Amino acid sequence: MKTATLVPYSLVRTVLDSYLASRVQKGQTMFLLDGFPRSEEQTAFFQEIRKTNWQVISILHFYAPKPDLLARVLKRAETSGRVDDTAEVFAKRLAAHEAEIESVLGAFEGKVEN
Repeated sequence: MKTATLVPYSLVRTVLDSYLASRVQKGQTMFLLDGFPRSEEQTAFFQEIRKTNWQVISILHFYAPKPDLLARVLKRAETSGRVDDTAEVFAKRLAAHEAEIESVLGAFEGKVEN
């Protein structure tokens, strides 16, 4: 966690694929996926599995000023016990997010709600 990297894609794919398949099998037809997809690789996977399982109704993209986001992370650090709740790690995570988010949102053109 100190490196400010995302969870490995292979793990995300395995967990999400298994979870969604089990929910679809039980009849669930709607999902709210928080923070997914976050990368071009995850977007490609999501596009692949949704072709046969469901359609995207909307993508919610929230904006908040960087200082507000940092303040929230630092406040969380007071009680979370997480060693990665630092300004340095936050900056790395935000930079990684900003480097990929436009291509992710572009893959869902017409579906994005800001």
